[in-house]
Amino acid sequence: MPRGLRRFYVDRAFSAEGAILNLSPRETFHLHRVLRLKRGDKCRIFNRQGRGAEATIDSISETEGAKLKLAKIFSLEQKSLFLKVGQVLPQKRKMDDLVEKSEELGIQELWALESERSVVKMSVDAKLKVRQRWERIVIEAAKQSGNPILTEVKGPASFNKVIEEELNPAEPVFIFHTDPRGITFSNMIEECRNLQAAKETPSIFLFFGPEGGFTEKEVRLAESRGAKRVFLEGSTLRLETAFIGVVSAIRFLMF
Repeated sequence: MPRGLRRFYVDRAFSAEGAILNLSPRETFHLHRVLRLKRGDKCRIFNRQGRGAEATIDSISETEGAKLKLAKIFSLEQKSLFLKVGQVLPQKRKMDDLVEKSEELGIQELWALESERSVVKMSVDAKLKVRQRWERIVIEAAKQSGNPILTEVKGPASFNKVIEEELNPAEPVFIFHTDPRGITFSNMIEECRNLQAAKETPSIFLFFGPEGGFTEKEVRLAESRGAKRVFLEGSTLRLETAFIGVVSAIRFLMF
């Protein structure tokens, strides 16, 4: 896939080379006002259906948006591991940063969770607004990083409900906990590598707790659904440090 061209997001499918496609007002503003691109310039587009395309700016209108003429259409690169992560909502909008890092690190699915020790609780209206904000963060991070994967952010949802309804029996599940009786991170990686050797695109699900950690009741519920405790040896890590450190290690060891 060519490098160096500016990337823009479109919220629809496309398949015909030579077709004209309109950018949204938000993307048009970025293209025209921020990046100062003009008619005849080349760019790239991408969507959530795993497709990308080279395009040429056909026209720019403040009211109708930029029109792009599609040239080469291609499938975006897929990772060799489908990574799902559940993170209990942290305080002070730290989740915004974790959403951004999830996109940069290639997490395919991120669940925002509420647990027994959650400090952050949201109304239905607040959840709708925060999901819209997270979607914008994902798109901007994808444009900046060039990552072909668009993280799908789900929730905020109950930890118990996700454990009871969203786990796949064939999918390894790991819950990070301060209990030293859990398996080590290196043991977890070894299990994942064995799965990767046996399956073309394996899927794993990781769970990270709130600042106070998961309760024993929550851990037992997860274990009853097949999850394994993972203990990170050494000093106690902050929530965001554990999340970024673990996911980064998995990316560079397994992707």
